[in-house]
Amino acid sequence: MAYFVLNYDMADSYAGRTPADRDLHVAHIQASIDRGEFLLGGGFTDGAAQGMVLMEGDGPAVAESFATNDPYVKAGYVKSWRVRPFNIVMGSLLPPPAP
Repeated sequence: MAYFVLNYDMADSYAGRTPADRDLHVAHIQASIDRGEFLLGGGFTDGAAQGMVLMEGDGPAVAESFATNDPYVKAGYVKSWRVRPFNIVMGSLLPPPAP
């Protein structure tokens, strides 16, 4: 398994998203969590209209598929997205070292 960061650049229309769109987006996230792909995600709080997701899968297609099927992307709330491979070197997501 490998890790991938999915970055979203939000469109101006994101501010006008509807509760129904948000519910679909959250359901999409929950399905990905249930499959063990979506590890964490959120938006930046420094005023940038951007979000980030850390995903796990066999290849970048897991993050690419998440993005292309995300209701926020389909509704035009995301103006662009990109996937980058990510190597976790340290942290609580790594399994403990073998004895």
